[in-house]
Amino acid sequence: MSNGVHSMGKARHAFERDVFPIIGRLSVADITSAVVASAVSKILDHGVAETVSKVLQHINGVFRLAQGSGLRSDNPAVPARELIPKKRKVTPPPALLQIEPLRDVLRKADAANISEAVRLCSRLVAYANVRLGSLRR
Repeated sequence: MSNGVHSMGKARHAFERDVFPIIGRLSVADITSAVVASAVSKILDHGVAETVSKVLQHINGVFRLAQGSGLRSDNPAVPARELIPKKRKVTPPPALLQIEPLRDVLRKADAANISEAVRLCSRLVAYANVRLGSLRR
């Protein structure tokens, strides 16, 4: 199953589990920012921060359609965006661009108490400039 299909399934599941029970029976005019925030918080309580963004996109779309149809003048889903945790910027460790530091790392790997497979992988990473995740696959 591709990531897009899998992620869509998770968003649908989150809708059925957390969103529909809270807002499914309300009219579009009766849904407030607090109601949307409650649904978003329930999804976050399940520890699926990546899914909540997709769900909120869909909720936003519903309210944009309601605005375009003249059913609402505002979008109560907009403030809920603030509930989503900000992604931390991950910085990879710096590359070894000089030969001596690279030799030092390889010497330490050779001296370490590791399996032959791990030793060979460390050499392959150093020489082929591949990411560890790619090498594992």
